[in-house]
Amino acid sequence: MNKSMRSIAASMALAAGLLAPLALASPAEANTPGCVTLKEFRGAEKGWNIDRVHNRFDDRGRLSFKSGPYKDREYRPCKKPGSSYMSVSYFKNRLDSKTYYSF
Repeated sequence: MNKSMRSIAASMALAAGLLAPLALASPAEANTPGCVTLKEFRGAEKGWNIDRVHNRFDDRGRLSFKSGPYKDREYRPCKKPGSSYMSVSYFKNRLDSKTYYSF
């Protein structure tokens, strides 16, 4: 192997080593089907559309209120599901506010 080939091989190995952690990093969404972690809940931001929220939570929740362009959905928390409560309010299918209680 000549010097330029070794240089190219070393560059490729370095690039692969730097990019490998990026390829292996898992997104926050879709890792807890059927329940929502506090980290996922806190990460959802005002203005997100309902599909983006559901993708992050990996759960569609349960419709608890609807009136015109307003709707509230409840989501099951992963920790303390019997003593915690997560709710997101949407206006025109955009996240307007969210509530989390743990007792």
